Amino acid sequence: MFPPQGYVLQDDVLPGTSTVWEYLTFHARLRLPAALSDGERAARVQAIIDQLSLGKVRASTARLPDPDPDPDPDPDPDPVPDPVPDPDPFSS
Repeated sequence: MFPPQGYVLQDDVLPGTSTVWEYLTFHARLRLPAALSDGERAARVQAIIDQLSLGKVRASTARLPDPDPDPDPDPDPDPVPDPVPDPDPFSS
Protein backbone atom coordinates (compact mmCIF):
# COMPACT_ATOMS: atom_id res chain seq x y z
CA MET A 1 0.00 0.00 0.00
CA PHE A 2 1.25 3.47 -0.86
CA PRO A 3 1.57 6.19 1.79
CA PRO A 4 -0.78 9.19 1.51
CA GLN A 5 0.25 11.56 -1.24
CA GLY A 6 -0.71 15.09 -2.09
CA TYR A 7 -0.08 17.77 -4.64
CA VAL A 8 0.59 21.36 -3.65
CA LEU A 9 0.66 24.18 -6.20
CA GLN A 10 3.71 26.38 -5.85
CA ASP A 11 3.81 30.06 -6.57
CA ASP A 12 6.83 31.95 -7.76
CA VAL A 13 9.51 31.71 -5.07
CA LEU A 14 11.27 34.88 -6.20
CA PRO A 15 10.10 37.98 -4.39
CA GLY A 16 9.66 40.70 -6.98
CA THR A 17 11.64 43.18 -4.90
CA SER A 18 14.94 41.26 -4.59
CA THR A 19 17.82 41.95 -6.95
CA VAL A 20 19.75 39.21 -8.70
CA TRP A 21 22.64 39.82 -6.28
CA GLU A 22 20.35 39.62 -3.20
CA TYR A 23 18.64 36.48 -4.45
CA LEU A 24 21.92 34.65 -5.11
CA THR A 25 23.42 35.88 -1.81
CA PHE A 26 20.36 34.64 0.09
CA HIS A 27 20.66 31.19 -1.46
CA ALA A 28 24.42 31.15 -0.88
CA ARG A 29 23.77 31.70 2.84
CA LEU A 30 21.31 28.79 2.82
CA ARG A 31 23.32 26.32 0.78
CA LEU A 32 27.00 26.99 1.38
CA PRO A 33 28.77 25.77 4.54
CA ALA A 34 28.38 28.00 7.60
CA ALA A 35 32.18 28.05 7.99
CA LEU A 36 32.52 30.33 4.94
CA SER A 37 32.95 34.02 5.69
CA ASP A 38 30.66 36.66 4.18
CA GLY A 39 33.52 37.69 1.90
CA GLU A 40 33.98 34.14 0.64
CA ARG A 41 30.24 33.86 -0.01
CA ALA A 42 30.26 37.18 -1.86
CA ALA A 43 33.16 35.94 -4.00
CA ARG A 44 31.24 32.76 -4.86
CA VAL A 45 28.14 34.76 -5.76
CA GLN A 46 30.21 37.07 -7.97
CA ALA A 47 31.77 34.04 -9.66
CA ILE A 48 28.29 32.68 -10.47
CA ILE A 49 27.20 36.07 -11.81
CA ASP A 50 30.29 36.15 -14.02
CA GLN A 51 29.78 32.56 -15.23
CA LEU A 52 26.18 33.26 -16.19
CA SER A 53 26.98 36.68 -17.72
CA LEU A 54 24.56 38.43 -15.36
CA GLY A 55 26.80 41.42 -14.64
CA LYS A 56 24.55 43.87 -16.48
CA VAL A 57 21.45 42.79 -14.52
CA ARG A 58 23.14 42.31 -11.14
CA ALA A 59 21.16 45.18 -9.58
CA SER A 60 17.91 44.42 -11.43
CA THR A 61 14.96 42.86 -9.69
CA ALA A 62 14.76 39.11 -10.15
CA ARG A 63 11.17 38.62 -11.26
CA LEU A 64 9.27 37.20 -14.16
CA PRO A 65 7.97 39.67 -16.72
CA ASP A 66 4.26 40.27 -17.08
CA PRO A 67 2.79 37.78 -19.56
CA ASP A 68 1.10 40.59 -21.52
CA PRO A 69 2.23 44.02 -20.25
CA ASP A 70 0.37 45.96 -22.97
CA PRO A 71 -2.85 44.18 -23.92
CA ASP A 72 -4.36 45.24 -27.22
CA PRO A 73 -7.77 46.82 -26.55
CA ASP A 74 -8.92 45.83 -30.06
CA PRO A 75 -8.77 42.03 -30.36
CA ASP A 76 -9.59 42.21 -34.10
CA PRO A 77 -6.26 41.51 -35.86
CA ASP A 78 -7.65 42.66 -39.24
CA PRO A 79 -7.00 46.43 -39.61
CA VAL A 80 -9.05 46.62 -42.84
CA PRO A 81 -12.62 47.79 -42.21
CA ASP A 82 -15.49 45.65 -43.39
CA PRO A 83 -16.98 46.79 -46.73
CA VAL A 84 -20.18 48.77 -46.54
CA PRO A 85 -23.02 46.49 -47.65
CA ASP A 86 -25.30 47.57 -50.48
CA PRO A 87 -28.61 48.59 -48.86
CA ASP A 88 -30.68 46.62 -51.39
CA PRO A 89 -28.69 44.17 -53.52
CA PHE A 90 -31.76 43.26 -55.65
CA SER A 91 -32.64 46.76 -56.86
CA SER A 92 -31.10 47.68 -60.17
